[in-house]
Amino acid sequence: MRQRECAWTAREQELSDFVENAIVGLHKVGPDGTILWANTADYETLGYTREQYVGHNIAEFHADHDQLSSILERLLAGKALCEQPAILKCKDGSIRHVLISSNSLFENGRFVNTRCFTRDVTQQRLAEAALQEARLHLAAVVESSVDAIVSVDLAGRINAWNRGAEQLFGYSREEIVGHPIFIIVPQELHDEERGIFAKVLAGERVEHYETLRTRKDGKQRHVSLTVSPVRDASGAFIGISKVGRDITERKEAQRELAEAARRKDEFLAILAHELRNPLAPIRYALTITKQPKTTEAQRQRADEVIERQVEHMSQLLDDLLDVSRIARGHVELKKKWIDLTSVIGGAIDAARPLLDRKGHALALDLPRETLRLEADPVRLTQILSNLLTNAAKYTDPGGQIQLRACQDGDRVTLSVRDNGIGISADMKTRLFDLFAQATPALHRSEGGLGIGLALVKAFVEKHGGTVVAKSDGAGRGSEFTVSLPIGRAPSAKRSPRASGQMQLAAKRLRVLVADDNVDSTQTSSMLLELWGHEVRVAHTGREALDLAAQFMPDVALLDIGMPDLSGYEVAQTLRARPEGKRVTLIAVTGWGQEEDKQAADGAGFNHHLTKPVDPRQLQTLMESIC
Repeated sequence: MRQRECAWTAREQELSDFVENAIVGLHKVGPDGTILWANTADYETLGYTREQYVGHNIAEFHADHDQLSSILERLLAGKALCEQPAILKCKDGSIRHVLISSNSLFENGRFVNTRCFTRDVTQQRLAEAALQEARLHLAAVVESSVDAIVSVDLAGRINAWNRGAEQLFGYSREEIVGHPIFIIVPQELHDEERGIFAKVLAGERVEHYETLRTRKDGKQRHVSLTVSPVRDASGAFIGISKVGRDITERKEAQRELAEAARRKDEFLAILAHELRNPLAPIRYALTITKQPKTTEAQRQRADEVIERQVEHMSQLLDDLLDVSRIARGHVELKKKWIDLTSVIGGAIDAARPLLDRKGHALALDLPRETLRLEADPVRLTQILSNLLTNAAKYTDPGGQIQLRACQDGDRVTLSVRDNGIGISADMKTRLFDLFAQATPALHRSEGGLGIGLALVKAFVEKHGGTVVAKSDGAGRGSEFTVSLPIGRAPSAKRSPRASGQMQLAAKRLRVLVADDNVDSTQTSSMLLELWGHEVRVAHTGREALDLAAQFMPDVALLDIGMPDLSGYEVAQTLRARPEGKRVTLIAVTGWGQEEDKQAADGAGFNHHLTKPVDPRQLQTLMESIC
């Protein structure tokens, strides 16, 4: 008997130790809510001592009293609780999330106490809350992403569709979810889509592959897609995630850049062709003039060929410079009140060689009365001559060209119509683009540089006008119509009397020519000597300065790009000398931009001439120097 009592005592002690040291909180609560007993884990979890916990009302340790009332009500009714969530207050003011499993002890139908098991799940709850927050954050990021983010199940049905997808493809979430992904895949790309699907299911991640997708409105967009497998917690495939970015604008920009590069390469080939063309007749003409049996008439014709071809090359260069000035916004119109008839005459004269060579008939339809407008006569002549030349180029020999002018209210309308090759539909969109040509110039001897119509458009718009092109199609001719505002007529003024100034008499001048190009110095000095001037030649900047000190020139024609000292440096040095202050300095250079003229002015030059220099311009300038 004694031995059995000892065994029971030992067993009770063992059970008491087990309960007291359990890691799960245990406590008993009486009918009035007083904590009757608690193990160490129960009160230490909340940071209390036994004395601060046992004997106190359970309500002191619950953060949610409504929740506690519900728990006690159920226990008093004899119901058991299984992992009932609750929030407890710690001594330091923090809270602990717990799960309570509890039942009640009744004796003779009387409630004695509750028996509660409390498991701390605070870390689990915090982790779940953090995970939930991360999911919400990710969902917000996905929803607000400008990229289309789409989820597809293993059957290929769409089950997730963010706002970026709505904007890119035009379908709302309600319209598209549940439909096959092929609804946005062009028919010809279905096999490609199946191949991508197979790769992803094989474990691959497909990144940034570019393809086409079809919007709800039927339009296609270029997209870059990254496709990834979606797995569940066990690692099994449950679907596919797609992230798509609209790259339509980038692809269009790439296409435009490629087209621009192609046109640039074609233009460079055309430029080389157009600049070489005049060299052949110039060489032939020069050879003719050197032949001992050449007659005076043959020599004169050779001179005319050289002059005509040099003028042609000069016009090509002028057009290129105009393009550069327009692109940089440096074109300024010199408007005046002009008679349109004189402008039309100048344009016809400029286009006449080509019109005659191809045997075209030019018909004029002009008003009887004088038609005046405010315009830049040089640029307006350029506009009309380019349109006439363009018509002549793209009309087969013996064609019909008509130039018409009329007044329409407060505007002047000019049109050039031909029966040439016409304008194809694809050409209409780029007709006025730089370097655009209806037919490659290498296949047409008069192709030009492809900048004439671009200049026309720029100069017309600079005048506040418009230019449009019409054609019924390839082979059916074309018509270009320019509309310009008439502008303001000048106020009536009394005609000034004829000037009483006399023309400057011819005077023999001492002229210094400095250029590192030997041919240039030889020809220019020869021309100046023929005009009666005394000339000295230098081929470097330092040689020019030494020669100027001995020769004391009246005029110095200085090339800007000399090897040792630039023309700017020579001019500045001359201006710093006492004898150099009276010298008329003329800059001669291939650089003709406005900033080049300003640089010459800043260096002390009086005049600026752009190569190739027109001899008539130089002669006029020399005659004006006293």
